[in-house]
Amino acid sequence: MNINSYSFGKINISDKEYNSDLIIFPDSIHNNWWRQRGHLLQIEDLEMVIEYDPELLIIGTGKYGKMKVPNRLLNKLNNLGISVEVYKTNKAIEVYKKNNIKDVVCALHLTC
Repeated sequence: MNINSYSFGKINISDKEYNSDLIIFPDSIHNNWWRQRGHLLQIEDLEMVIEYDPELLIIGTGKYGKMKVPNRLLNKLNNLGISVEVYKTNKAIEVYKKNNIKDVVCALHLTC
C-alpha cells in the first residue's frame, strides 16, 4: 500500500483518503479501527492482526503519541512471534514506507 500523505486525522493511501484509525495489511485496509479502551491498546484490539500473523507490526500511536502500548501487550505479541515497533504516527509511516519486509502490518492512530 502506498501512503501518499498524512496529517492530523487524515491519511491518503493509494489515492484514497481515510479519516479514521486503520490497520494496513499487505493486500487490504481495515478502516474505522476502534479500540476497546480508546487510547490504551489492548490485545483484543489486534485480533485481526494476530490472526494474520505478520512478521512485523508497526504501531502509530498518534500525532502526539497519546495512544499507549503497554509492555505486557508487546511481550504477548513477541511471544506469538510478531515483532513490534512503536512510534508516533508520522514516524511509523516513515518506517513503514522504508520497510523491505513483505509481511508487515501497520496499525495507525490518526489523531492525538
